[in-house]
Amino acid sequence: MTEKQTSNEFIKYTFNEEEKRNLAIEMAADVSALQNAEDEKKAAASDFKSRIDGLQAKVNRAAGKLNNGYEMTYMDCDVTYDSDRKLVYFYLPGAGTPCKERPMTNDELQTKIPGMAA
Repeated sequence: MTEKQTSNEFIKYTFNEEEKRNLAIEMAADVSALQNAEDEKKAAASDFKSRIDGLQAKVNRAAGKLNNGYEMTYMDCDVTYDSDRKLVYFYLPGAGTPCKERPMTNDELQTKIPGMAA
């Protein structure tokens, strides 16, 4: 009598209809999962790009301030009028020298009469 032996061989196996249906269901689930993963990747990439762009802009602003040694900004200033020179001077509070000056406007040059409404 011949002894039964087995051998593991690489052969063509044809799926039956139920196996094909199960493969289709599995493939549809995997396609959906893949699309969700790609969407998450795009959203994460967009978030990272936004964060990187924001940080780059912040670094650029700081570098510009450091390079220039100043920045233009709005600040409360003390104001004095010099009618002899026809100039208006602006001082940072507590500063001895003006940080800005400009010519007086025509309205500022008009003499105010005490007791008269403006």
